[in-house]
Amino acid sequence: MTMSWKHTASFLPDLARICFGFLFLASGILKLYSPDPASTLFTTLVSMSPLLGHILTVGLSLFEIVLGVILVMHRTVLTALLLSSLFLLASTMAGVLLLDSPVPCGCFGSLLESKTDEWFLLRNILLLLAAVFLLQHETKLNS
Repeated sequence: MTMSWKHTASFLPDLARICFGFLFLASGILKLYSPDPASTLFTTLVSMSPLLGHILTVGLSLFEIVLGVILVMHRTVLTALLLSSLFLLASTMAGVLLLDSPVPCGCFGSLLESKTDEWFLLRNILLLLAAVFLLQHETKLNS
């Protein structure tokens, strides 16, 4: 049994959406497991108390987990893709603000050590482009 190119091409956006969903799930879960690096990012970016930074990190982690579940389960994907695109845009802009003095971003808790440097920006821009591609694909399907 051979798959045609058209069938394979139609499967790729679904596979990308599921991978994107698992990426958000992993990020959210790992941030919940070790919220300190991301909390430090918030207290560095915006002058706030460490407690408020910790609460913001937990809220952001739960938001990422919900987005991930929605993307994997294919429920209201258009909304989830729009929110994930906005989230990635905000994260990228925060990274630009901190580019001169890179700090740990805590994107995946303390599992992966990552800073708000050029690699962070490149990764976020690529993820943002993927989110916009998926958003465009999903918009075509719903119209």
